[in-house]
Formats: sequence, C-alpha cells, structure tokens
Amino acid sequence: MEIEFKDVNQGDSIIIKWNQDDEPKIGLIDCHSDKNNPTLQHIAKNNIKEIEFIIISHPHFDHFSGIIDLFNFCENNDVIIKELSFTFDTAITYAYSDYSYSKANGLKEFFEYLTKQSKKRHQANQTIKKSSHLSSDTPSKSFSEFEMNFLRPLHHETMSIAKSLGKHLAKINKSKPDFNIYSTVIELQKDNKSILLTSDAPKKAFKSLINYYSTRKREFHLIQIPHHGSINNHELKFWQSIYKIADCPAMFSVGEEPKDKLPDIQVVDEINTEGFEIYSTNIVYGISEHLKLKSKVVKPLIMKVSSIVRSTSKKKILSLQYTKYTGDQKFNF
Repeated sequence: MEIEFKDVNQGDSIIIKWNQDDEPKIGLIDCHSDKNNPTLQHIAKNNIKEIEFIIISHPHFDHFSGIIDLFNFCENNDVIIKELSFTFDTAITYAYSDYSYSKANGLKEFFEYLTKQSKKRHQANQTIKKSSHLSSDTPSKSFSEFEMNFLRPLHHETMSIAKSLGKHLAKINKSKPDFNIYSTVIELQKDNKSILLTSDAPKKAFKSLINYYSTRKREFHLIQIPHHGSINNHELKFWQSIYKIADCPAMFSVGEEPKDKLPDIQVVDEINTEGFEIYSTNIVYGISEHLKLKSKVVKPLIMKVSSIVRSTSKKKILSLQYTKYTGDQKFNF
C-alpha cells in the first residue's frame, strides 16, 4: 500500500494505492485544486478507469475545490467511481453557501452533480455508482491490503451544526458554526500497522480519542497533523498518549497562505519533540522556522539548491536534506 500526499499548496489531496489480485487499485481522500489539479492529473496520466472510493473529508474549499473537474473528467473519459462518501448534507450546504459563498464555492455544484447522477441510476453511463453519508457510525471497510475505520465525525455533533447555523442566520448567535466538526478522522490498518488521517478535525475530537486508544493496541506508522498544523486543532496530550514507531512520520499538508500562516511553529516543534519525524509539502511558516531558515517562504532557495546539485556532493546532500519538506510525499507500507 502506498499513501501519497499531493502538493496542493495549503489543502489536502491524498491518493491511496494498493494491489488486489495483482490488479492496481486507487482511492482518494479530498481533491484540492490550486493552480492545477494534481489528483486529476494523476488519474489522467496513469489512464485509470476505476476509482474504488472518493472521500470528501468536510465542506471546506481547500479540501474539495477540484472535485467537480475530477467528476467531469471521469464522466467524459469513462472512469468509474465505485463509491463517493462525504460528511455533510444538502440543506447545510445551501444555507452555508448563502452566508459564506466564498468558502462554500463549489458545494452547490457538488450536489447538483450528484442529483444528475442519481437520475442515471443503474444506467451504463452512470459515473458514480454509489454515494453515501459518512460518520463514525459508518461500518469499517475492508480492502485486500488494509481496513479503513471511521472515527470522526460523530453523528450527533454534525447534527448540531444545523441548529448552530440556523441561529447564526437568524442573528441570534454572532459566531459562525465550526464546519471543521464535519472533518473525518480515518484510521487505516494493515497487519499491526496503523495510519491516522485527520483532515481538519477539531481539538475536542482528539481529547475523546485519547480514551478510545487507551483500550486498543495500535502501532502508528504515519500520522497526518490536523488542519495544516493550526494551534487551534492541536491536542498535544493525544500525540503523547499514542504508541508509535521510532521517528514516526508526521505529515503537514501546507502551503503559501499569508492569511493563515500555517503551520504554527509551536505545533511543529512539539510534534518533533514527541519523537515524530516532520514531513511537509512546502517549507513555509512553522516548517521554515523549525528548520531555522531566515525566510518564511523559501521556494527560491530550494530552486537555487536544486540548480547547483551537480557541483559538489556536499550540495547534493543539502538538496536531498529538504526532499521530505517540499513537494509530494509518498509512504509505503
């Protein structure tokens, strides 16, 4: 099994690959499009004709922005999506779009596409064969090389979003509901190895998961840091409580986003102090500070190092030193 975190600036696009009966299989979690759509490019380049699953972790733009283009490509190129899962519903989507369209741009199109697909049910030209709502109540899914467990969101917490959003729209509450509550926490298990994919899950999710894992034997071989390393989603006690391999990779999906400036240096440093090995898709903000680099955004430095890699072995080592902090990151299990 291979897990690849695509470099999509600040956002998530995760590709999971495995073999079943000597046939290559693929599943996707989120699909962000910044200046390009690397998930779509991967599907096109590798002439993939069947996607086992697509999961949209929650309704934030940097996790679903490329999904409509991917749907259209699949429809136009006879690519089958066997199952699509998501954590949010139509009513919330439309209300969310009305008060915050910039963040919800594309969600209406998402459900409009699903409505169109539902009319093609059982037809040969139906692109999405099955769609379903996803929460911690969803049963585990088994594949040939791994099992997928859904730990979050909790159903009753997502139901509370509707009430909170209604009060906000009625001007009863000034604060907007936290749509990160919809975020998935997904555990992949293979043999005795576990991988934790956390999307933008809130801090309280990890507080409750401390008890969950206290009664379950897990050996973590890879974790994804939630919400691109935001301090608001950082529950240090959880990361201290879990059992992990030495130098367990901790993945930050980050990019140049001046508004958010993620990841926070405190999160990066504390995760590293707990014995995790830091990986990221870009050297920005907290990653840059952690590496003791002068510039907050150092892509020009990386390009400069790469351009002189042939000159001396020392500089080649310097270039290789940064490969785990920039670009697509792949992990094999």
